[in-house]
Amino acid sequence: MAKKENKFQDNDITTQAIHTGTDYDAETGAVRRPLHMANSYKLPDDLSQVNYSSTDLLMYARNGNANQHWLEEKVAALYGADDAIVLASGVAALHALYWTLLKSGDQFADYDYVVDAVDTVSAKLALVMKCQETGTPIISSMGAGNKLDANAFRVADIYKTKVDPLARVMRRELKKRGVKKLKVVYSEEQPIRPIEDMAISCRAHCICPPGTKRYCTDRRDIPGSTAFVPSVAGLIIAGEVIKDLTKRTT
Repeated sequence: MAKKENKFQDNDITTQAIHTGTDYDAETGAVRRPLHMANSYKLPDDLSQVNYSSTDLLMYARNGNANQHWLEEKVAALYGADDAIVLASGVAALHALYWTLLKSGDQFADYDYVVDAVDTVSAKLALVMKCQETGTPIISSMGAGNKLDANAFRVADIYKTKVDPLARVMRRELKKRGVKKLKVVYSEEQPIRPIEDMAISCRAHCICPPGTKRYCTDRRDIPGSTAFVPSVAGLIIAGEVIKDLTKRTT
């Protein structure tokens, strides 16, 4: 990360709070930088030298966007730091902190409860096995993609789930590993298949980086999610965690 320039470092903190990160817009000359609503950005014609892990290249909003970088400039100035990182959520911030400070072999302990809300089966299995090893309670979220009915969520043991495709895979893999039980939140709604529109399909407009081992076009569907379905699963999980923790302390 490059050190952020702070032209107002000799000024009062209130001046820095107002002016840093709000410079003239280089493209239009506007006296205030605009809000960018785009979630994707144009890539260079030559992709061979592109560093897809870099946050300096505007590529995809989840990786970083102009407004995020300007906010980082302001935060760094206010704290007198060389740079700052702004992340999309508190969970993302915790993950970034843990992966920065922890190293292989560090102990997984001192957690009252673990919430598994990751997408990949391998990561979910790793969390479950580690929690089983340490005796840490865990609740796991199953699939919320391609769903529209927030009322269809249920809380159950993994081996009592039905309909949910992700839960089916987890049941099989956990059984192989000798895991006897796992509390999960899952949906009994049948997943909706996306409309096949070649005008917007990845099959016709693939944007996978060069060298990608598995292209998104190799998959039958890319699950989509609506804001009001996964969020309900999260609220149910939060409620279950609180109920379990209060049972242990009363």
